[in-house]
Amino acid sequence: MPLGVNSFGTFSFDVETGLCTCCKTTGLIYEIDETNIIDFSSDVLSKIDNKSKDQFLSTLYSTTDQANISSNIVMNSGTIIKEVYRKTYHMEDYERRSVVSLDGQVQVVGFC
Repeated sequence: MPLGVNSFGTFSFDVETGLCTCCKTTGLIYEIDETNIIDFSSDVLSKIDNKSKDQFLSTLYSTTDQANISSNIVMNSGTIIKEVYRKTYHMEDYERRSVVSLDGQVQVVGFC
């Protein structure tokens, strides 16, 4: 199924396990076979262009106290995606440094 600009999917990333639970469209955007569980390290990270990888990881694991963050990422295939995250912190982490999970949306924004 070819995906066009503005196609989007949702995901929930468990920081401890490294697994994403996602909808079918998210898997297709990441160019992964139809599945609703994605291993972040082997499935997603390997699909991101090397020039975008550092930005992707720093956004994902940033210790900013911002609850909602976003970034544009280029995939190896040339697809440009935008990810928007909502971080959930450990309930006793008043400094907002211990991310427990990320819920988010990934959207195709273009092609290069």
